[in-house]
Amino acid sequence: MSFVDFNSLGVCPDVIIGSRISINDILDKRIFIYKTKIDKSKFSDRNRSGLRMQMQIKIDGEGEFRSCFTGSDTLINMMREAEKREGFKYPLRTTIHKSGKMLVFT
Repeated sequence: MSFVDFNSLGVCPDVIIGSRISINDILDKRIFIYKTKIDKSKFSDRNRSGLRMQMQIKIDGEGEFRSCFTGSDTLINMMREAEKREGFKYPLRTTIHKSGKMLVFT
């Protein structure tokens, strides 16, 4: 009897894994985004959209997945726009920079 290795099927869980990290702890660090999930926020009064984005990331030079939440409308809108672009695929390499009160991908 022959067997197929499950990981050869390329099936990934539809959840974001990794211990939680504050977005402030990754500002201006190179990160790799492996997955994002945009949902309605429990704290709908904190931004205009009422949405939040969860990202599964790795910090450059570190091996473990981390989970990061943001309610930044700018980051959410930038990610949605990126997802529409031809050639978009994960993982993405970026940094998150704070410009005044606004967070942006660079």
